[in-house]
Amino acid sequence: MPLRYPEKVIDSCIEIWDNNNWTDFAKQMAFVDIDWVFCMTRAHQQTPHRWDEVESCLEQAAVRMADMWLGSIERIDNYNDLHAVFGSVCCLAELQRALRGKLLTDKPLKLVLDRRPFI
Repeated sequence: MPLRYPEKVIDSCIEIWDNNNWTDFAKQMAFVDIDWVFCMTRAHQQTPHRWDEVESCLEQAAVRMADMWLGSIERIDNYNDLHAVFGSVCCLAELQRALRGKLLTDKPLKLVLDRRPFI
């Protein structure tokens, strides 16, 4: 089902990213990351509103997520929390889907949020 007011969703997501300088994004495995990414990508699908800014934010988010995963996993407080790991992998999968060809993995990540959102 389409999001209501996708332009406002994008404006809110960009405001969170820019004004709060979201320093906690991808610092640990958490569902707050996928919440933001999901809202941003799904609103982005519905409207060209602030297209370049959305792409820039999503690319920055992908870099931060990749850096977290490629860094020493032991430095992340909750790396042994499977629920948090699931949220983080879902975030990577959503970013991979949205940024076609920019977040490469040996096998494409499987996006499950359309079938079982936010379990």
